[in-house]
Amino acid sequence: MRFIMEIFPIFSISNDLLQLLTSWKEQQKYELAKFGIISNPEQFVFTYI
Repeated sequence: MRFIMEIFPIFSISNDLLQLLTSWKEQQKYELAKFGIISNPEQFVFTYI
């Protein structure tokens, strides 16, 4: 998650939100794997349009 702060130094989020997003990203990894989708480590959250 550190790279986010390095890329977007003017953008900040609370530690609580960062922990929630980090937890969701890990859970999302397993959910997406069920469909054969591999998330990119640079993606913080998977989105589908």
